Amino acid sequence: MKKSSITAIICLLLFAGCDPWVPVEGEFKSAGHNFTVEFPQHWKRYNPEKGGVVFTVDGLALQFIRISRTPAEKALPHAKRNFGKGMLQEEAAELIIQDLRANPEMMNQRIVENTPDQLGGHNGFKIVYTYRTKGGLKKKGVIYGLLMQPWCYRLTYEAAERHYFAKELPAFARVKDSFRLLKAPY
Repeated sequence: MKKSSITAIICLLLFAGCDPWVPVEGEFKSAGHNFTVEFPQHWKRYNPEKGGVVFTVDGLALQFIRISRTPAEKALPHAKRNFGKGMLQEEAAELIIQDLRANPEMMNQRIVENTPDQLGGHNGFKIVYTYRTKGGLKKKGVIYGLLMQPWCYRLTYEAAERHYFAKELPAFARVKDSFRLLKAPY
């Protein structure tokens, strides 16, 4: 057997168990991000995600749920501002909207809704938005957020607006309703 064939077989064996997608159903706890949620069948978790946890059914381009928490003192990537001390939930929502609008990957953004809402039994906010990708695909998203110093928690559901958004919106609603902090962040 050639040396390159042996190397290829060894690499295949080593990476066979390194699937970045892990099936998830039922309770999912993230001690590192301080939350627990319930997931319905058929969802998969994306392993390599940094700064949050990402789940999908059909692939990230078609739909995903991202659960993340951002340190309040860290500037958002596009708005270049952070969640200041004493900031109200409404102000946090406006900052996230500024960040969405400044994202160069999102064309023709439209904010459909920006309202107070609950997340994990705490007062937070809800943002609904649409945009087009550079490739022309129309997407729709919902963000439930909660600014609880020193963190801003966000549950984001985003999907291709045609077919996929409505298809998995009930699953996202169940995930949102099950979201709980494991312990108070302060």
